[in-house]
Order: sequence, then structure tokens, then C-alpha cells
Amino acid sequence: IETKNKLLLDNYLEQEKISKETRKLKHDIQNDLNNLYLLLNEKDIDTAKRYIEQRMEQVPILSNLINTGNSLIDIILTQKLEKAENSNIRFISKINIDEGLVLNKVDTSSLLTNLLDNAIEANLKIEDIEKRFIEIRLERYRGYFMLRVSNSCMEDPSSIIKTRKTTKENKDNHGIGIGIIEDIVKKYSGILNYKYDNKVFITTILF
Repeated sequence: IETKNKLLLDNYLEQEKISKETRKLKHDIQNDLNNLYLLLNEKDIDTAKRYIEQRMEQVPILSNLINTGNSLIDIILTQKLEKAENSNIRFISKINIDEGLVLNKVDTSSLLTNLLDNAIEANLKIEDIEKRFIEIRLERYRGYFMLRVSNSCMEDPSSIIKTRKTTKENKDNHGIGIGIIEDIVKKYSGILNYKYDNKVFITTILF
């Protein structure tokens, strides 16, 4: 119970961090727009250009930012994208959530974080970096809200999932991480399905 509470707290703290970063990003963007408006209103084009150039230098990963229209998901996926790329893992995202999420922010953060961390861990065991990949899909499907994560995986992890065993050093946390995913799906009366085929592990969740 103590370990589970700690992991839940860690997930909550990460969600708080993401929320704080989102607020800061919005604040910075608002300031930038205000400054540019003033410069352009004064027809000071040269200063406005220099301002933009300086801000672009201060945001070196701007081209890697993911924009889904949902700030929480954007920051989570951007963080995991950066982590994946640092480990030579190809990261593909296909997001279409125009009708909004059915999960609250804490559950969204916990679910995405656990699924993507597990996918990254599985990829790190693959020596051939050309075969490393993660694909996440988040969209409406036949009346359901579908979340699907596909990733390279050396061995079928089904037995590990069923018994809540783990290959991580921190065995308790990983087993509980799987439990958190299942608890969130159950909380929203969702459907959870695992599939392993041709060295690819697919987790599909329907709400």
C-alpha cells in the first residue's frame, strides 16, 4: 500500500509539474504577443524582428513541440518525445481529440505517463535502433474514445502483465504501474486489450 501511495503521489506531482509548465508557457506567449503588438503598433519592424530572433534562440526545441489542442497532452507527449529521441526511438503521434477527453487531468497524466514509460523501457532492450519505435493514437473510433500505444518489443510481455511481475529494478513500482493503468480503465468502465504480434506490442483502450 505504501509503495502504491508513493507511485500515485509521484504521478500527481508530475501532473502538477506539467500544469505549472503549461501556465508558464501561456504566460510567456501572452507577454511575447503583447511586446510584439507594441513594437508593430509603433512600426518598429527591425526591433520586432530582433525580438523574434532572440525568442527563437531561447526555445531550441520549438520544432519538436506537439500540438494537439490539449495543453496537458501536448506537454506530456513532448516530454516523452524528447526522452524517446534521446534514446534513438522513433516517436509517432496521431491525435484527434476535437470532442474533448473523457478522463480528468490526473488520470490522463497517469495513464499516458505509465503507458509511454513502459513503451520506452521495452524499446531500450532492442539493440538494433532502426527497429525502435513508439506510436500513440488518440481519437474517436466507432463511438468510443480510443487510446492505442504500439511499440517494438523483444518478447511477449503478456505473462508479465497477468502476474504483475517486472523486469525493472524497482519491481513493486512497475507492477503497480500496470495496476494503475487497469484501475483507470476500470474507473471509467473502459475496455483494455493487449496484443503481441511480430515483435510489436499493442495496448488498446476504449472509453
